[in-house]
Amino acid sequence: MKLGIIACDILKPEIEFLTKDDPDFVVDNSLAFFSRYDENGDKYYIVGGLPGNVDVVIPAMYDGAPVKEIRESGFASLKHLRSITLPSSIRVVPEYMCFDCPELKEVNLPTSIVVVDDYAFKGCSSLEDVSCYAGLHEIGEEAFYGCTSLTEFTLPGALGSLGAGAFNSCTSLETVSFPKGIEEIGERAFWRCTALDKIELPPNVLRIGA
Repeated sequence: MKLGIIACDILKPEIEFLTKDDPDFVVDNSLAFFSRYDENGDKYYIVGGLPGNVDVVIPAMYDGAPVKEIRESGFASLKHLRSITLPSSIRVVPEYMCFDCPELKEVNLPTSIVVVDDYAFKGCSSLEDVSCYAGLHEIGEEAFYGCTSLTEFTLPGALGSLGAGAFNSCTSLETVSFPKGIEEIGERAFWRCTALDKIELPPNVLRIGA
């Protein structure tokens, strides 16, 4: 079912918050799709979530055009969100994407992802499993802050920088594997990781924050 949003008086309560910034969107299969055009005039979509989302699989294409981006805070504070799978058409996990989603347990990132931006999964206290692939270059500030159910994390080989507080307060984190190419580790990246006994740093690290 597609729902074109035309007038405020026909909006469902659960999608009213989206109209404040961008009234031109369509709701389909419990996701909100926002149409855009690139510099060449080609159409693409930005996607966002809705209250009530549980297991989300974002499509690579919608209505004949690629889904290229996720809205900043696109799935933030969705209290029932349990899993999310991103398509290979997306390259960046935006800021606050799944901020404060307490039931989120599983995140499936495609090989196309190069950046996990700031605060993307902050406060996801049930998060246990995150798939990250070799192409990931950057993990932003406090990206996994307070993910208290995360027990291990293998940083991918292409990773060059780890943001400040990236894994701050991940109290169950026991194992972290660093790639040889990482050069910068932000301040307090593993602060309050009380289960983490030991970290072995590769020789190429140039900067470690205070």
